[in-house]
Amino acid sequence: MVFAPVFENIAKTLTEEVEEQAPGTKLVLFVKINVDDNPVIADQFQVKSIPTAAVFKNGELMERGIGGREGLEVIDNLVKNLSPSAG
Repeated sequence: MVFAPVFENIAKTLTEEVEEQAPGTKLVLFVKINVDDNPVIADQFQVKSIPTAAVFKNGELMERGIGGREGLEVIDNLVKNLSPSAG
């Protein structure tokens, strides 16, 4: 889940990255939340700074990154954990 005021092609890029790095992965869903349009959801997930990236598994928060660098690290960790060599 990525919280940001503007979120253009990031979800598509992330999906392509996962497909490239972890072929055959079907259970990844990228969700974009525009905090300006959805302040209640942003508050529910305690988003205080943007961008924020969060990884959930079975509804439980597994990892969270705030800011561009940390957010990219969260996504990178997700991709690494999905790769066939991780399992």
